[in-house]
Amino acid sequence: MRKLFLIRHAQPEVTPGVPPRLWPLTVQGHEGAQQLAQHLAGSDQPVRLYASPELKAQETAQRIGHHLNLPIETVAGLREHDREHTPFLGKEAWENTLIAFFSRPTELIFGEESAHQALQRFNAVVEKIVADAPKGNLALVTHGTVLTLFVASHNPQIDALAFWRSLQLPDLIVLTLPDFRLDNR
Repeated sequence: MRKLFLIRHAQPEVTPGVPPRLWPLTVQGHEGAQQLAQHLAGSDQPVRLYASPELKAQETAQRIGHHLNLPIETVAGLREHDREHTPFLGKEAWENTLIAFFSRPTELIFGEESAHQALQRFNAVVEKIVADAPKGNLALVTHGTVLTLFVASHNPQIDALAFWRSLQLPDLIVLTLPDFRLDNR
């Protein structure tokens, strides 16, 4: 059975005042990405690797690509929910914002996209990637919010907020193709 590996990027260096798309990985993030790359090696390993253009996703993908001897295909639509102009939020404000974001997906809660808009963009890109690469397992290095929206939309038993809270840095979510059903949770 063919698989889609959705990978949440490794731990970034969070720097208030710097746009999140420019956050590099921490030392621990590089180590986590390397461990994930080693985990992906083997009989089920991906044959193609795609990544968001954001720095933390690119650096995670570089570790994976190097270890698996795969080139990285950067795909703009794999980026995080568009919130470029949102100021840095502290932990409590961030949590409250995400509660509203997941519970009211058609409303513009923050940033430039609603959850519904981000999901539509991400879903279209993933479907195109899968259609254009009809053989082998695929890996996509992306971000927690859009990854959560996608997984929850294809797996109705998933509570999006609880799923998002459960994600690690990095994390690996395995879906079966072509139905995008969870294979590992």
